[in-house]
Amino acid sequence: MAHIDLTRHDLVLSARRRLSAGGVVVHGPVGIGKTFVLRALVDTAAERGEPILRIEPAATERELAFSSLADLLDPLADEAIGVLPPPQRSAVRVVLRREPPGPDGPDALALRLGVLAMLRALSARGPA
Repeated sequence: MAHIDLTRHDLVLSARRRLSAGGVVVHGPVGIGKTFVLRALVDTAAERGEPILRIEPAATERELAFSSLADLLDPLADEAIGVLPPPQRSAVRVVLRREPPGPDGPDALALRLGVLAMLRALSARGPA
């Protein structure tokens, strides 16, 4: 197999083509330009007015239960939480600290289903 040197620009173009076909996975060794490619894809989506969900947990937040999930869901909550059935809505509200948790925390299955429903609702809207 021949070795092909791709510039970061080539990587971005390739990732954009693959993303427009449905999805892209960005992986590789340190320093290859993964962050550059992801930022370029995010910039393109933002220019198109597409919704962007991203999380960047700080090292101090890594031990906090659901902190990354809360960061991900918070921008969607006001628009999507109202359509969830009560158990899912409650679980999501607990994660977002809008409702006190029960003694065992949020219901794990209700939370999974609520997150899935919120992401599906967002993706059903499609790009702006």
